[in-house]
Amino acid sequence: MSHTTPVLLEPATRERAGLRIMLVLCSLLFGISVTEGVSNNLLPLTLRRFTEDPRLIGLILAINPAFGFIAQPLVGLLSDRIWTPIGRRAFFLITAAPVVAISLVLIPVCPALWQIVVFVVIYQFFEDILYGSDHPLVADLVPPEQRTFVMGLMVVSGQLATLFVLRAGMKMVEAHGEQALYYTAAACQILFVSGAAFFLKEKPVIREARPPLSVKRYLHDIRSSPTLFRLAIALFLSAVQANAISGFIALYATKTLMMAKSGFGDAWSATAFIPLIFAIPLGWIVERFPKQMVLIVSGALILCGCAAGYATSSLTGLRVAAIFLGFGGVMQGLTFKAFMTEYIPRDIIGQISGAINIFYAVGRTLALVLVPWFVFNEDYRVIWIFSGAVCVVYIAIMFTIRDLRYEERRRARRA
Repeated sequence: MSHTTPVLLEPATRERAGLRIMLVLCSLLFGISVTEGVSNNLLPLTLRRFTEDPRLIGLILAINPAFGFIAQPLVGLLSDRIWTPIGRRAFFLITAAPVVAISLVLIPVCPALWQIVVFVVIYQFFEDILYGSDHPLVADLVPPEQRTFVMGLMVVSGQLATLFVLRAGMKMVEAHGEQALYYTAAACQILFVSGAAFFLKEKPVIREARPPLSVKRYLHDIRSSPTLFRLAIALFLSAVQANAISGFIALYATKTLMMAKSGFGDAWSATAFIPLIFAIPLGWIVERFPKQMVLIVSGALILCGCAAGYATSSLTGLRVAAIFLGFGGVMQGLTFKAFMTEYIPRDIIGQISGAINIFYAVGRTLALVLVPWFVFNEDYRVIWIFSGAVCVVYIAIMFTIRDLRYEERRRARRA
C-alpha cells in the first residue's frame, strides 16, 4: 500500500443538488431497501420451510453478496464509460428493477427448494446491480458540502422502508401469508426504483486522460490513496459485523428466543425507527466533527448493542440492542460513503465504487457463510460475539484515518 500523504481528489464546491435530485435519490433507496429488508427478514423464514440446516440457509443467503463480486464492479466500469438517452447509471436501474420484481413474485409460489434457489440467484444478481448505486449517484449529483445532509435524507427513506417491512410487513405475513410481502416488494421495485430513475437527468462527465485499464491498473486506482484503502478495509469489517446480525436476527428471535414474528418485527424495528428520527439532524451535526471520530463513536455504539443483544432473553432487551445498533448504524450510513467520495476522481467513480463494493461483498459473504458453522441446536446467540469481535478491529482501523476536509476547514477558521 502506498504511504504517500493523503490528498483530496475532488474540489470542495460544485453546483448544489436541488429538491428533484434529493427526492429521486430517496425514492431509489426506499425501493432498494424494501427488497433488502425482505431479503434479510423474510427470505430466511421462507428457506426454513424447506430446510432447518443453518449452514445451507447461510449459503443461500450468501448468493447476494457473492454476486457483488461480479455485478457491482462490472456495472461500475460500464456505467463510467457509456451514455444513453436516459443517462449512464439510470439505464441499469431501469432495466434491473423489473427483473428483481418478477423474481420476487415467483419465489413464494415455488413448491421446491431448488426452484427458490434458482429465482434467488436471478433476484440477487440483479439486486446487486441496484445495490450500491447510491454511492456513485451521490458522488455524481451532490457536492461534498451537501453529502452528509443528503445522505441523512436517504437514510430516513431507507429506514422508512425497513420500518415498513419489520412492522407492517411482518403483520402482513401473519395475516395474508409470505406472498403478500413479496408482491409488495416487487411493486416497490417498479414504482420507486425503475420509475424514479427516469427523473435522474444525469449529465455527462468529462473523462480525464488515463492509461488503459488493466487488472494492475484497477488495483492501483484503489490502493493509490492510503485513506481510501483503509476506508475500504473498514467497510469490509463493517459488512462482516452488520451481516453477522442482520442475516440471522430473525432466526435468533424466532428460534433462540421463541418470539412471534410480529413481536420480533415490533422490537427490531427500533433499528429503523432511530434513524428515522435522528438521521437528518445527525447529517447536519456530523459534518461539524472529524468523520473518523464519528465512525469510531458509531462502532462503540454498535459494540454496546452487541452486548445488549447477547445478554437479552426478552423483547425489551432486544429493543434495547436495536436502539444501540440503530444509532450506530445511522451514524455509519451518514458518514461512510460521504467520507469515501472525497477521495475518488469523479470520472471513475463507478469503477472505484465497484471495487470498494468488492470489500463489502467479501465481508457480507464471509459473515453469512461462517456464522452458521458456530450455531448449534438453533442457538443463534453467537451472532453477537462474532459481530462484537469484528467491531473492535473496525474501531482500531478508524483510529488510523484522517478527515482532510475537516482539517482544511479548521485551518481556514484559524486563519
